[in-house]
Amino acid sequence: MEVFKPEDADKLTIAQKKAALNAINLIKHKRCGKVKGRTVADGRKQRALFKKHDTSSPASSLEGYIASLVIDVMEERDIATTDVAGAFLKADMPDFVLLRLHGASLKAILRANKDKYEKFIRIEKGRQVLYARLLKAMYGTLKAALLWYELLSDTLVKEGITLNPYDPCVANKIVNRKQFTICWYVDDLKLSHRDPEEVTKMIKLLEKHFGEMNVERGSKHTYLGMNFEIKNKKVIMKMKDYLTEFIDSFREVLSSNARTPANPSLMTVNEDAEKLNEEKQALFHHIVATKLLYICKRARLDLQVALGFLCTRVKEPTIQDWQKLKRVLMYIRGTIDMPRIMSLKDFSTMGIYVDAAHAVHHDMRGQTGGCIQMGTGLSFLSLI
Repeated sequence: MEVFKPEDADKLTIAQKKAALNAINLIKHKRCGKVKGRTVADGRKQRALFKKHDTSSPASSLEGYIASLVIDVMEERDIATTDVAGAFLKADMPDFVLLRLHGASLKAILRANKDKYEKFIRIEKGRQVLYARLLKAMYGTLKAALLWYELLSDTLVKEGITLNPYDPCVANKIVNRKQFTICWYVDDLKLSHRDPEEVTKMIKLLEKHFGEMNVERGSKHTYLGMNFEIKNKKVIMKMKDYLTEFIDSFREVLSSNARTPANPSLMTVNEDAEKLNEEKQALFHHIVATKLLYICKRARLDLQVALGFLCTRVKEPTIQDWQKLKRVLMYIRGTIDMPRIMSLKDFSTMGIYVDAAHAVHHDMRGQTGGCIQMGTGLSFLSLI
């Protein structure tokens, strides 16, 4: 894919060598059982070179994605979800960025093409090192996601597709008097149109630009960890694999199930409660702020009140907070197959509900929340 080309280290300045990004090898065990390997660049050295807004890439909002999905179902569109393989590596790297390869990465490079790279190897601090200039937006570099977004959005615009002014990761085009919609989150795309043949044409068009993609068609899809099925003009969404994963990681036996995520004392804080040890603090933070928070925004809105409180306790969780988290997991264990069900009747009826509770937290702060309903289930729920 011509991601990089070797550079003669003798012609590089000391400053250029110091600025070179190290290659990192990542191995990931996926939930499907596959083992995925990836070599990325350690882009931390680039943080001083760019302001955050110069490297931030737009991403499709969760609300926009859910809204587009229920519209797809209401209009009985054919849906395809796709994954662009090696998406970042499709975009050119306009800046001079050096990658430093050594260890396992260098050995792999030499096994693949020894003749091309061996003459560029130098010895630094007793180990073999290869410097290479990045020609593509390698994963890990700060501008990689933005460069990929610009490439994808520019490609769509050139094909006559219009970007949504409210969500830059949603694009539309009228095809045969029906709307064609593409929405994406980095390299994961969702395409929909009433005519399945038009969806197939669009897939082939995108593959012409970005190579063969992983494509799912039909009524069942997995998108960003969300498993959803289209049935009876409704979206039925589950994230059972995620839920099972962190229940297993809790390290304590859940002997029974709970009927609710929390009891009436959820927001009561005992200031004298014993703090968790470092190991349990790390696990508490991981489950609450990394796993559960992600899920409760997508497939399990019923957890948001309990999670909203637990998120305020991640800095210094106590044994009392641990028991509240355990209660949430006991509830999940008993409702692990409960889906989120959504549908849209029409665009003219929208129910917006807002409420507030005064001084319900231990620090006397209040709680505000709101939700939007346009059919079966909630299209949007937020706690502030």
